[in-house]
Amino acid sequence: MLRTLSDDNATAMRLAEADLARSGLTLDDAEGQGWFAEEDASAVNPGFLPGPALVLPYCGLDGTPVAYTAAGVPQPFCRVRYLSTGLQGRRYDQPKNSGVQIFVPIGLMAELDDQAASGHQPYICIVEGEKKALACWKKGVLAVGIGGVDCFRESGTKTLHPTIKAIIAKAAHVFIMFDSDIGDKPAVQNAEWRLASDLAMAGAHVHAVRLPQGPNGAKMGADDFLKQHGMDELFKLLNATPPIGSDTGAKTLGGIPVTELLDHDVKPVEELIPGPLQKGIVTFLCGPGGTHKSRLALQWGLCLNAGRGPWGDGGFERITLVYVAAEDDQNELARRTQAIGARLNLPTPGGGLVFARSGKDSVLCIVEESGETKLTPFYHELLATLRNIKGHKLLVLDSAYDFARFNGRAKISEDAVNHYIKVVLAGICTAADATLLIPWHPSQAGSSRGEMDGWSVAWHNAPRARLAISADKDAADCFTLEVVKRNHAARGEPMKLTFHEGALVPVETVTSSVDIQGLLVRLAGQAAEKGMPVSKRGRMSDWMHQEVRRMTARHVPDREIKRHLDNAVMAGELQYVPGGSKHAAGYYPPENADHLSREARKAGDWEVPQAANDAHSAKNRAPKSGKDGKIGSAANVGGREV
Repeated sequence: MLRTLSDDNATAMRLAEADLARSGLTLDDAEGQGWFAEEDASAVNPGFLPGPALVLPYCGLDGTPVAYTAAGVPQPFCRVRYLSTGLQGRRYDQPKNSGVQIFVPIGLMAELDDQAASGHQPYICIVEGEKKALACWKKGVLAVGIGGVDCFRESGTKTLHPTIKAIIAKAAHVFIMFDSDIGDKPAVQNAEWRLASDLAMAGAHVHAVRLPQGPNGAKMGADDFLKQHGMDELFKLLNATPPIGSDTGAKTLGGIPVTELLDHDVKPVEELIPGPLQKGIVTFLCGPGGTHKSRLALQWGLCLNAGRGPWGDGGFERITLVYVAAEDDQNELARRTQAIGARLNLPTPGGGLVFARSGKDSVLCIVEESGETKLTPFYHELLATLRNIKGHKLLVLDSAYDFARFNGRAKISEDAVNHYIKVVLAGICTAADATLLIPWHPSQAGSSRGEMDGWSVAWHNAPRARLAISADKDAADCFTLEVVKRNHAARGEPMKLTFHEGALVPVETVTSSVDIQGLLVRLAGQAAEKGMPVSKRGRMSDWMHQEVRRMTARHVPDREIKRHLDNAVMAGELQYVPGGSKHAAGYYPPENADHLSREARKAGDWEVPQAANDAHSAKNRAPKSGKDGKIGSAANVGGREV
């Protein structure tokens, strides 16, 4: 009979017998493993709760007791199964700091050796809990028990427990057999996948067994299945469960013969915007703050929603825009939408939705470091909205970090980031017939390098396509847009954009309407009339560059300015006067070039009076005395404004 540590054992014996019977076990089955009932579990270990319990000592692979070290002293390891419902809701317990241990039925290793010797293929089942493992062992099914679905690695490591390693060295086929409610528990599914990965890495053929539900949908474990259906049915289930990933081989996996690929009628890559925006995938639009990436994403969406191209040009398929702004309110979105529509002359669309979610939680998923992801109600609401819109959609999520909550170090975990981008975001594209454009702010280091990356490798590897927009250092309100990653086509040449009247447009569409030579003739005339003629020598002045940039929306280099001025001289629009004792060198209006050059010369020793604020030139010019005895200096002339 089952031995006890106390004299008064009636309650513990009765409760233990009933608990074992629910798993198809008897008191004799338990005693064969050294288990025993105890009226007061705290008598076994002071850390256990007082009350009746079934004490479950563990034995190692060789049948000797498993021990752990407490205060430097070896102690026999056991777990307890509490038999009273009033013990703080706890069902199982084990000594503090005793680590992860694996329950191995006594005689298991000898049975594995016997199977191998008789020509059978050795196997092992891994179940959750000692009673399930013992119920299998009793019926002739080889099994070990783990204390919880996550308890299969050596304590404090990510390494498969050495006991399991030793077993699978003899049993090449391993059947993971968790309870039937695994389909409703993502955490258990993730644990099963991690265990399967560890086993596969150790060389095992891993089978994931799915037990059926019990009567009326009740949860069923391995012990319940054996009670209801028997050993033969369990072996049928095991034999019908192929190794993970094998099924019936390459055909089930979807392997395609090379000859079929060579004969396949290849369809062109579908694009919403040729070059930067491929249809049906996730594209990241990367850029630091102040580069108008949110405005550009909205602009592209509004244009496609109106059947226009990205810069307002026509002839594009109409795609419904769904724009979700996590930070901007309705007023700001209206301001941008109206400005873009007016600048690009967009027609009033027949559809499209914009969600202004400022002050609301826009998180679609909560991502753990392990990659485990929990979808939020907003995810399901957004997906339902997209599915209710007919045809293809362009979904803009502004911006990336507002739509995921990364716990711990998940933001820099490749597993977590890959799951967010490749599973959650890409899954929306597939499920809702959509293309996803998502503005993303790179790390500070990535912005500084100009590579528009950062945080982790996954942030720039996981998206199928990445665009980058950066500010032009040489010209205000000018930007460079380039494709930095594209899997299915050439990246193309970078594009120069300028912010003009509320929209981002190619620079050439603005400058093409400006007569640059005429502008420079006017500026040169103004400079000459102020006594600061523009000369061929040296660099152009800052004020001239600023005025040209303001009018043309781009930086025009000195060489180009001088070329336009020389062309104006040849056309008779300007006259160039060489410098001398009576004339200041520079470009002048032809009708009064002589007079203005003489006046400029009198005003100071200005062979090259370039700019009103050219401090370097002013500091290096010596003052001259005029006829009235007053000093005419560079500073005097430099104070004039053009």
